Amino acid sequence: MLIRNGTYTLYKGVQFELSSLAEKSYNLIFRGISCPIRDIVSFQGLDSQGFQTYELVKYEIEEIDNSFEVRTYAIWKGQIFDTDRFKDGRFRIWSENRDIAYQGKMEMFERGIFMKWVPRTEIIRVWEKRTKSRYPDLPFPVGVSTIEAIDFFA
Repeated sequence: MLIRNGTYTLYKGVQFELSSLAEKSYNLIFRGISCPIRDIVSFQGLDSQGFQTYELVKYEIEEIDNSFEVRTYAIWKGQIFDTDRFKDGRFRIWSENRDIAYQGKMEMFERGIFMKWVPRTEIIRVWEKRTKSRYPDLPFPVGVSTIEAIDFFA
């Protein structure tokens, strides 16, 4: 299961991670089993979650007409946490709230951020929240929902 966090664009009907190269160009990155438009991408290898990574290099700003931010959340023990990894049947959740971290016996990951690996069976719900990105000239794409539940039992 791919857990996404970051900036994305809807390009030719496919959601790509959007990475700024310079003021007027971007890298588009696809992580998944197989990129649906393989004729224009190059295979880069496996990412940290074990998914194949494909990259489209140096797309000019005129070719990109939308963008959005994605953050993935999970509910564990009645609390909402950010999540950024799924590996070996467990989600990595994190929080900046010290009280919640203390109650959940979370470990300090770095200053002010606490994390814990939680078995899939203890997670009630996982979803992506999508919002306007930090790129002011790129509007939120038409046809992309703002909330997307993730079926992690599939």
